[in-house]
Amino acid sequence: QMCIRDRYNEALQTYETLLVLHPISDLHVETQLRMAETYGQMDQFEEQMSLLKRILQENIIPGQVPQIYIQIGKFYERAATFNPGIISSDSTDLKTALGYYERANRYENSEDIDAKAESVYRLGLVKAKLGNLSDATLYYETAANQYANSPFGVLAKVKLMDPGNTSELPMDEASMQKYYEQTGSVPQAEVITPEEPPEEEEINLFEEEN
Repeated sequence: QMCIRDRYNEALQTYETLLVLHPISDLHVETQLRMAETYGQMDQFEEQMSLLKRILQENIIPGQVPQIYIQIGKFYERAATFNPGIISSDSTDLKTALGYYERANRYENSEDIDAKAESVYRLGLVKAKLGNLSDATLYYETAANQYANSPFGVLAKVKLMDPGNTSELPMDEASMQKYYEQTGSVPQAEVITPEEPPEEEEINLFEEEN
């Protein structure tokens, strides 16, 4: 276990170096999000939430906002598991998570399709955790239809086979390949987009007359 903690600490040091090298960029926000996620994996929840709130307040890149909301939602989802036997606290944390996923889904100033897909998928997952399988199914269907080739659209298709299953589905490459085959989906990278028509040749207005 010390070995895993050492790897997390090493990752945090790498992220801190990146922050110094890239003070203002998409990478800057992405790096802080990864740092927050690492804090969560190390069970350093105060540091995680403190960083997430700071990113949200200071973020100057609107496109990243849904990702921030999603990670805060995941924080509250995980917090619910630390309140065994206290149903009200569990459901309160899960309802708070729902609120952040809804914000991520509604946020307009972002074209991050995967973040929007993840927010709808996690809305379904949390509804299932709250025992509301009809709403969970609706969210899974929305993710599966609107974001069919997104990884989270594919996870939603898997969940539709058993909406009552509230376990986290692993997203490693081998697992995702299995889900794509299981659901008959096409990975995003393989989706064929229509070719753009060739650009018309520009006319040189300053061409010398013969």
